[in-house]
Amino acid sequence: MTRTWHDLNRLLQRIPDDRIYPPITSSISTVSDTGQENLFIKRPKLLCLDNEEETKLLPQMLLEEAEVLEFLKQHQHPNLIRYHGCTTNRGRITGIALDKYEVILQYRYEDVPHDLDIATCMNGIRAGVEHLHSLGFAHNDINPTNIALDSKDTPIILDFGSCKKFGEELLSGGTYGWIDDDYSLSDRCHDHSAMDKIEAWLTKKKDTKAKECV
Repeated sequence: MTRTWHDLNRLLQRIPDDRIYPPITSSISTVSDTGQENLFIKRPKLLCLDNEEETKLLPQMLLEEAEVLEFLKQHQHPNLIRYHGCTTNRGRITGIALDKYEVILQYRYEDVPHDLDIATCMNGIRAGVEHLHSLGFAHNDINPTNIALDSKDTPIILDFGSCKKFGEELLSGGTYGWIDDDYSLSDRCHDHSAMDKIEAWLTKKKDTKAKECV
């Protein structure tokens, strides 16, 4: 039997707010609706809603990332994403407001025609990571999709969902292809390993592009 759009719409069920969004706390700053226009709003990943165990972690992960960014807001660095506060609705955190960038390192060679200074880029990434480490935190998920580039190719580290103090247990950590092994505790060695992989990957991408231009 073929279902119509009306049939499918009737099957939809509203997801309770408390399954996705954590209650706002006094330590979390907020942004107004008008202040969101030129910002990127990071929302919870809803693709895991069919997994009961992962769904239970959504509110905790959103709150913990906001708390880390609140701390980093007091210790800003030019190579870390600028955080503006959280969006809220009905007393709950619904998103994280961040500076918006158009270029991600993963697609830098496809999106921007001019060459990339790999040494300068890596120096910026390492500077941001070392700043995190000096504060007692590891990022734990450094990879090309979590690094933006501004108009001057300055690298900006994104996504602090796995950022924890050294030795703390991770709810999630690392991206396949950019880690040596699975891990469950926050450690600076994860960041160092990932940065080495990124530098090797960028060098290979540059060599491949150069050969294509011959």
